[in-house]
Amino acid sequence: MALLAGAWVLPILAHLVGLDALVLVVLLAGTASLLRTGRTLLDRLVPAAGALAGLLIAAGLVFSVWPWGLAPVPVAGSTLTVLVLTGLALGRRPQLPLRLRGSDLILLAGTAAAGLVVALPTLRGTPTQDLAYSAINGDRMRHTTLFDAIGRVGGYTFLDFDRARSIIDEGTGRTYPSGMHYLYALIESFVTGGHPAAGLTVLVHYYRYVLVGYAFFVLATGWAARWAAGPRLGGWRAVLVCAAVTAWLGTGVMTTLVWEAFDPEVLALAFLALAVAILARPPARVGEQLLLTAALVVAVGFAYTLFLPLVGVAALVGMVVYRRRLWRHRWPTLAVLVVAGTVAALPLVVPPLFFHFNAGKQLTLYGFIVPVPKRTLLFVAALAAAGLLVPALRRLPRLQVLAGTATAVTVVTLLTWLYQKATVGATQYYLYKMLQAVLVCYLVAAGTLALRVRDGSGWRAPARWRPAARLLSSATAVVLALVLTGAVAFRPVQFRYEDMRPGPDTNWGAVWAKGRLIYGPYASALGFLNNAGYLGDGKPTLIVFDGNGLLNAHVSLVAATANHQLGLLGTQVYQMDKVNDLVRVRAPGNPDGVLAPRVEASIAALENIVRGAPVPVRVIVSDPLVAQRLREFAGAEPALRLDVVYLPGLPTEGAPWPTRR
Repeated sequence: MALLAGAWVLPILAHLVGLDALVLVVLLAGTASLLRTGRTLLDRLVPAAGALAGLLIAAGLVFSVWPWGLAPVPVAGSTLTVLVLTGLALGRRPQLPLRLRGSDLILLAGTAAAGLVVALPTLRGTPTQDLAYSAINGDRMRHTTLFDAIGRVGGYTFLDFDRARSIIDEGTGRTYPSGMHYLYALIESFVTGGHPAAGLTVLVHYYRYVLVGYAFFVLATGWAARWAAGPRLGGWRAVLVCAAVTAWLGTGVMTTLVWEAFDPEVLALAFLALAVAILARPPARVGEQLLLTAALVVAVGFAYTLFLPLVGVAALVGMVVYRRRLWRHRWPTLAVLVVAGTVAALPLVVPPLFFHFNAGKQLTLYGFIVPVPKRTLLFVAALAAAGLLVPALRRLPRLQVLAGTATAVTVVTLLTWLYQKATVGATQYYLYKMLQAVLVCYLVAAGTLALRVRDGSGWRAPARWRPAARLLSSATAVVLALVLTGAVAFRPVQFRYEDMRPGPDTNWGAVWAKGRLIYGPYASALGFLNNAGYLGDGKPTLIVFDGNGLLNAHVSLVAATANHQLGLLGTQVYQMDKVNDLVRVRAPGNPDGVLAPRVEASIAALENIVRGAPVPVRVIVSDPLVAQRLREFAGAEPALRLDVVYLPGLPTEGAPWPTRR
């Protein structure tokens, strides 16, 4: 009874002193202490993080309908209660190994370095300059809005969209996989004590979670590659695997996922890597094997539904290889399979069944993406094949699972390629995303290659020199990993923006960390508007700051996001792409006051947008002639209650830093 009481007393006390976020650490430690996977702290914490994430994502189906939403005390109290009851039912005392391996330190260092690389552009500038990266594109704004909506309504928006209708558009709120957004919103509830952030603070907080999410992806994949290789992987070989995987993920083409705003994909890739590793080398206890697998499959499905078939075939391979041990526990296995399969499939089946979502059509859509180079994909595949295609493949189940998974995900991706070729005649956006997931599976499998590397000499250092020899060999492995992965840029950063390729001796991490090469061109305008108090003040706003309508639409999108009104004003925001050429407008050269045809067309389009708004709006412009025309329009149609704001200093498109002349 004391433990059950403590499960509620601790969250209550933490809430009273404003330390709800520390309860998240307790939840992770509590979950890890009930597992028996691994013998080191990191081998316990990393899978525990994946399991806890998946279980909380599934529990969100309950949290979304109970009266307390995502309030930290009820969520933490109920979760700790479940952990206590689980420990009592299993007769397990909390145990947490505190030992760390040398390769653990490399994993943590590589994770920190990768997080620093993706965060660097927003660590050395002003808050205004930071907006060039946190608000880099429309996808980032839509992800922020879904994160915000879930936090404000207290659960998944597809379960109760009416409460989120004014915050987010219907397509995103009802059909987009929202596991990542929900998980980040739940964390945000603990960080803010259950009080949702307002204005641009929402974007700032969300972007921080994005950066941490990428660091977790690097940690999870590096750990998965080491774990899947088996218990014989140790010493400098384990260091080599951890250093190589984290160095490449922290500087290679996968860092583009951050500025492309593929935020849900990043977290799903982390869960996928963990799932492949656990499936290949499951815990000794079948119960833990089932729990971890189920939680990670659910996490992948809810975070990014596109990868559900990939983790599904990986789970199928694992079940086939370990069929004998699972058959001895067939009824628990069947129960977990039915429950986890049903929950994981919800994001896949609910949108087409209830919201008329066409998954086949979605799969053929075009979108911007920096693809993984074919030579990189083939090279990593070759590394995986070299590590797996050995005589031991016949007798080692973990190698069989890795080989089967690599083959299965490749086949599923090839089927997607055939579908796109047959329907639209070309490979498109989502195929390249699937290839990124396939690459992660190959990376996890490639860790086995380190077991094939031999010292060659057979020489062993004298006992007193062995610690120094181990340190030297590990340091050599780190240097070798940095060189072979191209993680070190030897020349000044070169980047060809036109074809989105780094120059010679430049990696993607260096391009991004440099911070002056990829940015949102509207950061200066956003900073000006924010300093003037027009972002996040709750008034529906449309903004005309540039001659490019797409940029006007994006800044209006940021304003709607900061005001929690994208659902209310979404149609008008996206129609702003028709509003061009309304900056630096030339005075009419005729007595009737008619402006240039393109200007007149854009003014007419803007007037129609205002007429179609469901509520009175404020239009902010930087051109005096446009402001005059809009005021005349407002006077002619007073029922619209249009508020026209003229900001003569509002900057147009440009870099987020002072340029040298």
